[in-house]
Amino acid sequence: MGNRTGANLNHSRPALTEEQLSVYRGLLDKFSALHIKNLSKITVPLDFNGFPEGRPCLTGIELESPSESLNTAHVFGPEITKGRELNLVDPLEQTKLLKQASGNQAKEYQNGQKNGSESNFLLFSEIGFDAKHQFAVLKYLLGCYRASVEFE
Repeated sequence: MGNRTGANLNHSRPALTEEQLSVYRGLLDKFSALHIKNLSKITVPLDFNGFPEGRPCLTGIELESPSESLNTAHVFGPEITKGRELNLVDPLEQTKLLKQASGNQAKEYQNGQKNGSESNFLLFSEIGFDAKHQFAVLKYLLGCYRASVEFE
């Protein structure tokens, strides 16, 4: 995800549309097998860093109002977590979760807990729709704590 200073960032006050929520919920359903516990309560602007040159995966897709998704961030409300065991956290809290996870590595292994599942988090970008709203483009970041174990 791009590094933004926030100078031109519009933290949107209007609620997400039902269409946007539907896309985010669909992705959360796809990720359910990963037992993600934490979702960033703030989206980040969509950027194209990391896309292959020329963005071949977007060939033929013209984004509707690209400046909106490039310069906006939404705040998720509790509606995104309905029916899910998911905590909404702010980005600074996510960083703390990862630091805590590294300190809890040995304890988790000794207790037989899943490998850092409490510190997993997901961050979504804003969504860019094509003009007909047949395609949705967004990025996500899945942060999880992974540890390696050596066997003798």
